[in-house]
Amino acid sequence: MSTPPPAAPGIDQPGRPRRPQPSGGPAPLRPVRPPVGVRRLFALWSASMLLSFLGLLGAVLTLTDARAELLAARPDASAALRDAIGTLHLATLIGLAVLIVLELLLVGRFRTRRRGRIAASFIAVVHVATAPVLIEVAAGPAPLGLAVLVLLAAGAVLAAVATVGLWLPAVTRWART
Repeated sequence: MSTPPPAAPGIDQPGRPRRPQPSGGPAPLRPVRPPVGVRRLFALWSASMLLSFLGLLGAVLTLTDARAELLAARPDASAALRDAIGTLHLATLIGLAVLIVLELLLVGRFRTRRRGRIAASFIAVVHVATAPVLIEVAAGPAPLGLAVLVLLAAGAVLAAVATVGLWLPAVTRWART
């Protein structure tokens, strides 16, 4: 028995489907959506940073009133002490801005690369630990000072809750995948 000769490479064989041409590009990747608990955690972090930023904005807008309130405690203050209080106030505002930016960067890194949980937790703990000093120096007289106080305190509380949430089992499972 003889087998039929193979067909030429360019000629279709009857009964055989044509092969699709391979595409030259990579396969499309779909981003993996984090679980609901992780998305809620990111919402908490975002709310914390937004409230802290609004508190910082309020503190900058009431800068002169807050300085006047700090200086009212020492009416006999020398020029050097007045300058030191002004420098303290500006350093506090700059420190708060740096904390907010670092939180934003570290949480963004954790969101995209699933790494940086320890660093984000450390910055949040620093935020919570320094919040009383930040509030005392940055908040001016009422009513705007009270709003700054509430915004900064709420931002610190949400940062603390989000830090605890970073170490929940659902977030750990998502971070390991």
